[in-house]
Amino acid sequence: MAFIFAFCTSAWSTAARALWQHGPSMLMLTLSLYVILLIRNRPKLIQFASLLLAFSYVIRPTDSRSIILFTIYVLLQHRKYFFRFVLWAMVAAVPFVIYNLIIYDSILPWYYRASRLGNPNFFEALLGNLASPARGLFVFSPILLFSIFGFTVKAREKNLIKLDYFVLAIIIMHWITISLNADWWGGWAFGPRMFSDMIPYFIYFLAPSIVKISAWRNKQKVAAYAVFISLALFSLFVNFRGASDKETWLWNKDPNAPARVSDGYPRMWDWSDLQFLRGI
Repeated sequence: MAFIFAFCTSAWSTAARALWQHGPSMLMLTLSLYVILLIRNRPKLIQFASLLLAFSYVIRPTDSRSIILFTIYVLLQHRKYFFRFVLWAMVAAVPFVIYNLIIYDSILPWYYRASRLGNPNFFEALLGNLASPARGLFVFSPILLFSIFGFTVKAREKNLIKLDYFVLAIIIMHWITISLNADWWGGWAFGPRMFSDMIPYFIYFLAPSIVKISAWRNKQKVAAYAVFISLALFSLFVNFRGASDKETWLWNKDPNAPARVSDGYPRMWDWSDLQFLRGI
């Protein structure tokens, strides 16, 4: 799972290639989820998750979905520590607000405002963020399809915990939010940049699928592992290309392309010119 997280997703091909917001955003969300999981044995730790979540929002505004859902989760499940949860968030939130008031004369800078959202091609963006040949999450990291399988396995076996529903809701809300952005493809980028922040949550749901497959027997187990390893290797190849070959990024400004990246359609749907194959 650690290998898949590090090398078979945009954690490698995007977040690790430059000073994007996504790298530290993924770190904060990963640590937040980890702290929340630790509270099964040490409930007091839940209060510190808010500090990490607050920093995630300072880093990237779309992480507000994690803040909203996890705050509701704490309020419902760990009300005893809710006040301290809010106080720890203030450690990051208060300096952030003060800074914005001094610099921008506003609580939030323009980049953080919901008014930026609005996309007449919303449904195209919903599909594109998952399956576009240029920006689709499951095109560049098809191994994450097993995350869907993992959630399904827990649901069928009635092993879902309340946290699972909140994590799933965060992923869905994030997907909707980035699709509401008119520039849903993320401009000059490699693959599903806008979905990068959700990789920790997809990895969280990947675990049950691995456990389930390991419990199968004979041909069923062999076939499942064959598919799993094949998708992992393909994901590794795709993200290796983005991480190592500049030509895959120059795909964004190809003067001979039928359309500019800034135009979105039809460039985002061109299966004849796959970004991760540039330079081969």
